[in-house]
Amino acid sequence: MSTAYLDDVALPFGPNTLSWGYKLRTVTTDTLGGRVIQILGVQMEDLSFQAYAGDRKRLIEVATEVERIMEKHIATGGPVQLLVPSRGLDFQVYVRSLPSVDFKLNSVGYPYTLRLKVDFDNTEVSRFVIRNELKNLSAGIGYTKGWSGGDLSEQELRESGGLEPEVIERLVRGLTGLG
Repeated sequence: MSTAYLDDVALPFGPNTLSWGYKLRTVTTDTLGGRVIQILGVQMEDLSFQAYAGDRKRLIEVATEVERIMEKHIATGGPVQLLVPSRGLDFQVYVRSLPSVDFKLNSVGYPYTLRLKVDFDNTEVSRFVIRNELKNLSAGIGYTKGWSGGDLSEQELRESGGLEPEVIERLVRGLTGLG
């Protein structure tokens, strides 16, 4: 049995479904040489966290704790940590609403759903999305290494006076807000 943590609250049975969408923020410019697409960043959409409380008493405890966390948001204005060790995920989030409960008289699991607004992605899921989108973009436009230029090795980059890969990485993190 795995556990997820929202602030200091252990959520029972871990998430059965953890899903979110994202919007890729881009700017496209048509030029004489073709089209330039700049990826400005990734905006994660609301995260949906579905789990089972196990019993009615625990479900009420979860709802009470989530209400306390929402009051903390109001008092401090800051997010709380959502940690899902079994999936290696770590986000700073705001709780959007009290748990949505879906149980009937014959319910044995007491499922609930939390809607969370992601404020910061500590696990760099956004960075993975950008890398994946760059691969898709380059595959769709006929980009080939060596032929299109810009594919210098680290040694060639140093000799040309270009920026070190670590410096470029720090700049990218700073500009996109992903690091």
